[in-house]
Amino acid sequence: MTLFQLRSRLEYIPKLFLDLGIGEVIEIESFNQRTFSKTSKFLVVTQIDKYLVKFYENMEVPKFLDFIGFLNSVNFPTNRLITKTPHRPLDVPPCMVYSFLEGEVKSFLDDRELSDFSQIIARLHSESDNFYGRDYSSNNGLTHGDVNLTNIIYNEINQPSIIDFDKINIRNYVYDVASFLFFNTLSDLSYGKVNIEQAKDRGHAFIQDYENTREMKLDGRRIAQALRYQSEQFLKYTRQQLREKRVDEKIIQGRVNLVGRINNLFQ
Repeated sequence: MTLFQLRSRLEYIPKLFLDLGIGEVIEIESFNQRTFSKTSKFLVVTQIDKYLVKFYENMEVPKFLDFIGFLNSVNFPTNRLITKTPHRPLDVPPCMVYSFLEGEVKSFLDDRELSDFSQIIARLHSESDNFYGRDYSSNNGLTHGDVNLTNIIYNEINQPSIIDFDKINIRNYVYDVASFLFFNTLSDLSYGKVNIEQAKDRGHAFIQDYENTREMKLDGRRIAQALRYQSEQFLKYTRQQLREKRVDEKIIQGRVNLVGRINNLFQ
């Protein structure tokens, strides 16, 4: 995001909030910006509440956001979509205003939390079927696209919500299962919370709980393919970090070794 883009968005947000009648803006904070992301995010504080404003450079995302509204209507645990952009200047991309969820991001889920979350992913895919109609021939539907521990927020009574649907798209549902499987196992092994056999058992238990909730069987070959894809994308990002000198080569090698072990676990 250029300085000009940042300035235009900061100027636009207070006007947008006045138009929407959701309070006078007290503070705006650039939130979790990444150089490779096509979404710019801002935490906005008003006298009423806190909100998350996202500006989308990727035009694919906004066209799916009716589904977020549907998820809100069936009380699925995620951010509440306040509104789409009513009118905006030409130099401002489409933006959405969401409620801001406060809570804890965990680096490790115990077995009960893992089982509970598998049911939430299964419910997400079932709600996609309800919204668009189930495709029994391909098992495709709207997927979250980035199911990892940083996108799961636990509230004060330890109930999880899924956030950040910026990579939402129509894919095989296996993609979300493999995404979580990869990143959760990576976290488990990275922090030394479990050994390799426990990681394998936890992964298979997650798959089984998902299948039981959905009353369907996942294709093991597709899971393996999706895991390889996640591995490739993760290593691509890791190499980018090395080029930008954000990590050293020793960390890179450690990640490469872990990724290889994860792929072997779920062949």
